[in-house]
Amino acid sequence: MKLAGRISKIKSEGYERYLKIDFDDKSLGSLWFYFVDCDQYAENEDEQGILRIGQKVKVVPSIEWVNTYTKVNSSEETVLKQPIQESPHVEAIALVTQIIDEDTIVCDLGTLSQITIELEKKADSIRVGDKIKFTGNLKAEIL
Repeated sequence: MKLAGRISKIKSEGYERYLKIDFDDKSLGSLWFYFVDCDQYAENEDEQGILRIGQKVKVVPSIEWVNTYTKVNSSEETVLKQPIQESPHVEAIALVTQIIDEDTIVCDLGTLSQITIELEKKADSIRVGDKIKFTGNLKAEIL
């Protein structure tokens, strides 16, 4: 899934950037992502590196650092929340649509479909069609 939008805020920490992206598709609204800028180490949080506020970008989103997950009832609504202000942290309920390998799955989150989820532990009990609840971090691959 590729998403287009405009960077509205950037925070920096070392090589990591935290980006707020306002999407062209207004149903997506705005989301915070993390992005690793291997070319520039930021000494303070206001340094922007290769990206600029107002810059149009295309991103492929994924969710990483999912340490735990639980299966939930199939009647639960798919959801993606970012409860921590200015953070890529997410809380989600997702429908599993594909299992790539023992620690990588693809899910539908409603507004974000076919998003790759990287699990920190084996997905041996997850099956296609399951709904799972988890927390993780939303990552952007900048195209």
